[in-house]
Amino acid sequence: FSKKTHEPLLDEASRQIIRDYYDGKIPFYVPPKEEFLLNPKELISDSDEGL
Repeated sequence: FSKKTHEPLLDEASRQIIRDYYDGKIPFYVPPKEEFLLNPKELISDSDEGL
């Protein structure tokens, strides 16, 4: 954080995100297929209904 403005330093924050990604602290994300986004009920299987 900047001592004057108390805002995060973007350069350091971006470096930390890249370091965390390479260290495996940030998992790889694959967005769902469009059909699941359009029909979210398809994400629920029969075994999930009992919960």
